[in-house]
Amino acid sequence: MSDEKRDWVAEHEHEHPEAAGEEQAAEASPAQGELAAELRSIRAVGEDRR
Repeated sequence: MSDEKRDWVAEHEHEHPEAAGEEQAAEASPAQGELAAELRSIRAVGEDRR
């Protein structure tokens, strides 16, 4: 993943905090579920770098 994308996610993460909404998104549509999974992965990478 590019640094630019990682920076964008870090800047906008507060707009969409982690919640049960990710699980609901996974149920709503497969594409949203994939995005939620990618977001969790990005957050995990961010936590590893801290």
